[in-house]
Amino acid sequence: MYFYSVQKNQFAMLDLLIAESRKGHMIDSDIKEEINTFIFMSYNTTMNSMCFTLALLAEHRDIQIRVRNEIRTALQNNGNKFTVELLQDLTYLERCIKESLRLYPTNFMISRIIEKDLKLNLFLIPAGTNVCFNIYATHRNCYFWPNPEVFDPDRFLPEMIQNRHPYSYLPFCAGPRNCIGQEFAMLKMKAIIALVIQHFYLEPIDYLKDVRLNVNFILRPSSSLRVKFTPICKTNASS
Repeated sequence: MYFYSVQKNQFAMLDLLIAESRKGHMIDSDIKEEINTFIFMSYNTTMNSMCFTLALLAEHRDIQIRVRNEIRTALQNNGNKFTVELLQDLTYLERCIKESLRLYPTNFMISRIIEKDLKLNLFLIPAGTNVCFNIYATHRNCYFWPNPEVFDPDRFLPEMIQNRHPYSYLPFCAGPRNCIGQEFAMLKMKAIIALVIQHFYLEPIDYLKDVRLNVNFILRPSSSLRVKFTPICKTNASS
């Protein structure tokens, strides 16, 4: 199975940075720092998020089967070729990833220093205050998310998203400081998870409810999170 790139006149991230340097807006060390940040954050966070998503799919066999069927149908309609367009058509897999990021956001907390006095209803936050925002708790707030502990990808159906508060879901932060690589991260996770689900049945060994979480730089399991991978035989791939 091969992944086919799309031939379009599009600038990659590095091209844009080099273009800015030619305008005198950046120097070589600035570009190096941006690329280092992009690669490090992309590798570490997406790897972690994929582990949680695969573990959740292993625990929910019905959802795993639905994802596998979506992948097979998309491949059949696309000449058995993995393309960016195919990945964009995997809408149910995308909802699964988004729901996994809701339950286990890699960046579980952010902090900001208030630059000027900020009034929130009856409360006044003075300038210079370091405010911490708990994304993990927000993603499990029953005011926004009924039955918040349940893994339900259909929370991200278009009609469900429409009236939801825009800041109730922040896996990539939000506003001017949001993650610049969120679209790349989503495509990367969809590409890898799609290939895994296409070729393997997943079964849980460790259950997430029993796994302790480490809240250091990012949210991750503090111990092993094991999943059993069983190769799918082409002659018996009906589920």
